Amino acid sequence: MRRLSPPLSVFAVVVAFVSSEGVSVAGQAARATTTRKPAAAANKGDVPRTSWDDPDLQGVWSGSTITPLERPKEFAGKEFFTPEEAAKFEREALARQEDQTPAPPPGESGTYNQLWFDNASRVLPNRRTSLIVDPPDGRIPFTPEGQKAQALSRAQYGKGNYSSWLGLDTGERCLTDGPQTIYTSGYNNNYQIFQSPGYVTILHELYNELRIIPLDGSSHNRIPNLAGDARGHWEGETLVVDTTNFPDHPSWRWQDAWRAVRPSRRADNRLPIHLAGSRDVHQTLDGGVSAYE
Repeated sequence: MRRLSPPLSVFAVVVAFVSSEGVSVAGQAARATTTRKPAAAANKGDVPRTSWDDPDLQGVWSGSTITPLERPKEFAGKEFFTPEEAAKFEREALARQEDQTPAPPPGESGTYNQLWFDNASRVLPNRRTSLIVDPPDGRIPFTPEGQKAQALSRAQYGKGNYSSWLGLDTGERCLTDGPQTIYTSGYNNNYQIFQSPGYVTILHELYNELRIIPLDGSSHNRIPNLAGDARGHWEGETLVVDTTNFPDHPSWRWQDAWRAVRPSRRADNRLPIHLAGSRDVHQTLDGGVSAYE
């Protein structure tokens, strides 16, 4: 793949998804035309399967957690909370969620209050201090260029030139907060997964972002798309998705620089399925953006 812009950062994150609604969708009788790669032997009875014998990921899932993306500085060098630290962190998060929205200035409509938010109240079950697992310090390893881009994004956030849509970031325009971003806080952190023979479809509640993932082994197309062009295959009980062909929008504003799309960006997702009503989402974003694991 051509690298048309230098990387801003590369990091890896763990997000545990919990099924919020068990949805059983009847599949077609025909076997899916999917590509499979060898994996460690697994008992097919260990996980639910579709009628065409693919692992069944279907359902409504939530990624909500108060575990921060980056490790807080006060926990530097500490990979996991102690039970006492986790309990304190959760109490403090709940206190911050109390509605303290000030009255808007005269002539302004104000902003969201807590009625509109769907905040989580717990850290990850393993009590990690950050979603980022690589690098080990739990922080985004911005390049010098990435640091400048991130500083500019944060300085502009919420302070755009509102006389034009060009002064708004992509989230304010309700377009996206970054394709492939896994939402874990705020609101609309839900995902619904549908399957049919040869395809997996993921619908993100926030912005109604839709990913249709062919599993037929076909090559990527060359048409840039804001959501990229996805291709998937099964490795044992894990769905592996490779996404590329993102467009170039250098003038767009983003909430964070690492969320931005660029032609050099590449996303690799791994969605293993577990029995306990949860799954970890593994995502690697190349081209200088991020990785979720």
